[in-house]
Amino acid sequence: MLRATVVVMTAVTVPTAFLAPAPLKTGDGDAHITRIERLNHSMLGIAGKRTYARHCAGCHGNKGVGTELGPPLLHPIYFRSNLSRRDFHAAVQNGKSQQHWRFGDMPGFRAMSFNEVERLARYVYELQTIKH
Repeated sequence: MLRATVVVMTAVTVPTAFLAPAPLKTGDGDAHITRIERLNHSMLGIAGKRTYARHCAGCHGNKGVGTELGPPLLHPIYFRSNLSRRDFHAAVQNGKSQQHWRFGDMPGFRAMSFNEVERLARYVYELQTIKH
């Protein structure tokens, strides 16, 4: 007696949205978030990018690489393993006196809310994990 085996093959289609998602807009609809940013940053980190651009990039550089005005936040001194979240908050809100570098004291941003500092911390910690 002969047995016949039937193989059923189905085509799986993947919606285009999963392959190349449309750019998300940030809160006020100004700049689009690129696909690369979505791969490298959480939504909390992406939200922190705006705070970073407004308050930190002028001294620490657009991607934390440092400038002639401030140190690189990609240096191991600033990694989460060496700088606790509490210390990060204190440095941002109260400022920090010059220690490891010769850039002068870092000003504090007392008006920055706890949640803004949390988003900022997330962005900086995620920047540190990206292969540059």
